[in-house]
Amino acid sequence: MRLLTVVRSAGAAPPDAGARRELAALAEPVGPDGWTAEQVWVDDAEMARLNGLYRGKPEPTDVLSFGNLVDGGAGRPAVRAGENHAACDLWWDGAEGEAQAELGDAGAIVIAPDFVRRRCEQHGWDVAAEFALLTVHGALHLLGWDHESPREAAAMRARETELLARRGWPHPLAGKEEDDGLR
Repeated sequence: MRLLTVVRSAGAAPPDAGARRELAALAEPVGPDGWTAEQVWVDDAEMARLNGLYRGKPEPTDVLSFGNLVDGGAGRPAVRAGENHAACDLWWDGAEGEAQAELGDAGAIVIAPDFVRRRCEQHGWDVAAEFALLTVHGALHLLGWDHESPREAAAMRARETELLARRGWPHPLAGKEEDDGLR
């Protein structure tokens, strides 16, 4: 999946161009060749607005994913479970599906970089590793992965670990049975 960088909020400070290239390389194996996703960088206020609107939590968070694929549909799926890191069979969503399919537009990964940096500073986490994890995590959400149950969370973490390791990144939660409630 090719990431297209979009800065939506004037106050959002995404990582530098070199770091964004690395993030793009992390997302590349996710999804069929030719597919794209926007990596949207927003300020805390915009993230709080989106989080409130879509998750009922009007506070900033680190990452949100908005996918254009669904796990049910008619005809041949756009991607089958297990192909290109898809968690399940996926079809293009709704009436706009044809246009999305033509573009290969898998959706958007929205990140609040200032929120992420502050949280990393507070907890002593490596900021670059956190952006790497959030990019992979968001891309996997676009391909049907979730972490609502312990089984789903473990499977998603294993896939994140695999994708991060391909580029030499350790998973920030490696060795932990559960996340720390913050990630």
